[in-house]
Amino acid sequence: MIELESKDAPMDTRKLTTYQSKEMAIFEFWNVTPHLETAVEIGMLLAGTGKVVDFYHLGTVVPFNECYLKSVNNKPTREYKVKCLTSDFIHWIIPTRNEFQIMCGPLTDYELDLAAILKD
Repeated sequence: MIELESKDAPMDTRKLTTYQSKEMAIFEFWNVTPHLETAVEIGMLLAGTGKVVDFYHLGTVVPFNECYLKSVNNKPTREYKVKCLTSDFIHWIIPTRNEFQIMCGPLTDYELDLAAILKD
């Protein structure tokens, strides 16, 4: 269970739980330690306060990603393993490059239109 609003919690953690929005989006590109784990912990913290959390993992979408561990021998990647553990609390979106291009149009180098991702 996630303990929220602890008086011993760091100030940043207490501020994080006070955002007024009921929906939050987290964007992560790397699936390496500590980046993925920290982003998931933030998502779980927010989900524990009743917020709807959309977690976009876009590591395979960008043209170049210096910190992305690819699948070996057809085993699930790290983000898929974490998704299985947290999908009851966090809504995961892990598009392939082709799926992303269908949603947002073709990518040029270092161009990522987050507004297109979030549109209804």
